[in-house]
Amino acid sequence: MNIRDDFAILILTHGRANNMLTVNMLERCGYTGKYYIVIDNEDNQEDEYRKIYKDKVIQFDKKEVTQWTDAGDNIDNRTAILWARNVSFEIAKQLGLKYFMMLDDDYNQIQLKYIDKSAEHLYSRKCKILDYAINAGISFLEKSNALSVAFAQGGDWIGGVGNTYIKMLVSRKCMNSFICRTHNPFKFTGRMNEDVSTYVRMGNLGNKMFTIMPICVISSLTQSLGGGMTEEYKSSGTYVKTFYSVMYCPASIKISILDGHNCGGFYRIHHNIFWNNAVAKIINEKYKKI
Repeated sequence: MNIRDDFAILILTHGRANNMLTVNMLERCGYTGKYYIVIDNEDNQEDEYRKIYKDKVIQFDKKEVTQWTDAGDNIDNRTAILWARNVSFEIAKQLGLKYFMMLDDDYNQIQLKYIDKSAEHLYSRKCKILDYAINAGISFLEKSNALSVAFAQGGDWIGGVGNTYIKMLVSRKCMNSFICRTHNPFKFTGRMNEDVSTYVRMGNLGNKMFTIMPICVISSLTQSLGGGMTEEYKSSGTYVKTFYSVMYCPASIKISILDGHNCGGFYRIHHNIFWNNAVAKIINEKYKKI
């Protein structure tokens, strides 16, 4: 199934003109559609981006977007991805797109996850039909009437068949790879952890945002590449990153610690979401009154 003409991928990047892992990943996954490289006017590698990607490069005024973006602080620093996420809807509109997908610039591959009939083994296969996977994501976006849907992340599958999500086709989170409708925009908030803050805050308001679990995006190790969000994470660590989400959703999110057994022996500060407080419940339609 070929990718639809009214769709494109927007790769959000900063300072990585010569290290765009996501572009190579799209080719390996069989993607045949349009993509664009989104940079800001504070990126000193603009000339290099344009030399490599030519008319695929789209630049936005980061300071202008700051005027209507809530960073959650008064720090005069705009190195985070927040502003690029928010301006993506306007860029998609200018491109005449009905749908688009935001991707970070550091993805290595996309995998398809499944378990065997005995439910004892989890298998992964490299995705070579990304067009089909994206079209399926758009179809689910429309049928579910969600604000956005995303593919799973590698960490969502830690634990293999013992993972909490193993029996779920979808989960009520939405991170990193956002499939969106151009005509139905929403705003991301918070300099760091903007994805978590946004899908929980939107859920508080009764909106739906989902992750499609069997399709999984694999990124490079956090802080292993220069540019992007690396400097933000190095300067303040994961506690500050997590606390941004606590500020936006104090009744639903708290500071927690990931179990070291599932993180290579290292304990790491992370967010913990109380879903009973976070989102409206989706009740099976069999209970609908006739």
